[in-house]
Amino acid sequence: MILADKQLLSHLIDFFTIGGHRCTLDALLARNVTETAEGNVIAVRQTGRGTAVDEALVLEGDIDAENGIIHALDSVPFSTLSQAFEAHTAAG
Repeated sequence: MILADKQLLSHLIDFFTIGGHRCTLDALLARNVTETAEGNVIAVRQTGRGTAVDEALVLEGDIDAENGIIHALDSVPFSTLSQAFEAHTAAG
């Protein structure tokens, strides 16, 4: 459903996009908490299972892309999906 709805997908991506600069995992870990483009606050920390972004684990970090750095996560928290859906429906 999300992949078929480009607007919803865009809102979901914004919940994890950190604008204005390229953030490596080390930089995010040093901050511990950061605000995303959508105004969502995410926590980045080391756990016994690896690096975590909120409840999701980083599968692969520091992937260079043309427009920034990507960190691949193993999941999207349900609360983030709900927030993205609310932002999508509010936008019309």
